Amino acid sequence: MARDPICGMSVDEARGLKFSREGEDYYFCSQVCLDKFMGQQEAKDAGMNVCVSHSRSKWYTNKTIIVSFILIVSYILSYTFPVLRPFGASLLMYTSRIWWAILLGLALGGVIDYFIPREYVTHILAKPRRRTIFYSVILGFFMSACSHGILALSIELHKKGASNPAVISFLLASPWANLPLTVLLIGFFGLKALYIIFCALLVAVITGFIYQFLESRNLIESNKNIKELEEGFSIINDLKARLGSYRFTLSRIIQDIKGVFAGSVSLANMVLWWMLIGIGLASLAAAYIPANI
Repeated sequence: MARDPICGMSVDEARGLKFSREGEDYYFCSQVCLDKFMGQQEAKDAGMNVCVSHSRSKWYTNKTIIVSFILIVSYILSYTFPVLRPFGASLLMYTSRIWWAILLGLALGGVIDYFIPREYVTHILAKPRRRTIFYSVILGFFMSACSHGILALSIELHKKGASNPAVISFLLASPWANLPLTVLLIGFFGLKALYIIFCALLVAVITGFIYQFLESRNLIESNKNIKELEEGFSIINDLKARLGSYRFTLSRIIQDIKGVFAGSVSLANMVLWWMLIGIGLASLAAAYIPANI
């Protein structure tokens, strides 16, 4: 296994994108990371001795396609075999309720992957300080995706350099205690619902502090995607420089849309298949396990 020099993800050398430059090989998890690396290294200059190759895997070996095919076939068969009808009904119910949250999580993950530099995430969510945990909890609180969408976002934050304690706090803070859920709970139970939300956020904060302590003692693995920042790095100054050089043209907008889409697809290939497995298992449980057990 090789490591993607852009996002830090482990890459199967037999399936990943391969980039050769001056006798050294680099491997990438997606075209987005490869394009970023080529831009950094000025690999598009004429006359440079480079070679880019991609060992493409067969489409039918994609885990997401396999799991999707199994679920779709099972749902179709539920119209023919009565024993599968409860499963088909449960599968349709779960899918209709959470499909939007999954797509939202993948879309936001694609935006983070393409537009948010790793330096920004590292600067805010990687430092071993208490404020890092509070930042991650606040970020989770304002996210409105369900657990499936939040899992996709947390993986993207991890790729971008957020510390493991920050990712754990983010996962606990949302969707357990996000802003839309707070509004709904207050509508149902009144101001008493704030106790539930407060306790959920408190658990997220305390758990983040515990993980920070364990990380400081090297009892858990640190995120290897964290990027070293220059002394005095400022997100505001860097953002001003990026916005100043950005040009709103049709070709640039199309490029940005493709970049976000590619990031979403790359994230989907990592997480969507086991999200679908979770939906399938939940549907089985709802269909065949009595509620009074």
